[in-house]
Amino acid sequence: MGFFAGELAEILEQHQPPGSESRWVVLQRLGVHPNQIERLQHAADDVGQVATLQTNILQQLRQEYGLSPAEWARLQAGSEADTFYRLLVYHNYPLEEAINKSNAVFAAALKDKLATGGRGESIYPTTPALEQIRANTPPQKKRGRRKAGEQVTA
Repeated sequence: MGFFAGELAEILEQHQPPGSESRWVVLQRLGVHPNQIERLQHAADDVGQVATLQTNILQQLRQEYGLSPAEWARLQAGSEADTFYRLLVYHNYPLEEAINKSNAVFAAALKDKLATGGRGESIYPTTPALEQIRANTPPQKKRGRRKAGEQVTA
């Protein structure tokens, strides 16, 4: 199954009202086109398929269901893994290798998102923070070959 679609299907299943005929009905209420819903359903069943939702629809879904930080983190990590999977497939990686590498990206992204409470930022320093760290780090001493006329003094 596609990472994002699989996580979305699981979350919709958990929040499905009793007696509802399909977990995908909520997406129709949010204005998702029926073809997009069908693509998500196929992607939830087939690992070779990838489908996602627009950011505004995801935000509506998050508000309507009151998704927990863990659930939101799963959706974000699934989206990142699908993006990585598409990239690997585009560059002609074997399917099994692309899936395994994407699974590792999903696990790392999920860990990262959970560490921040699902808010979306990374646990790794941002560019301004890295620049500050670099400014406070002394330069490394260069090592290299001595020229023919130089001698080592000890």
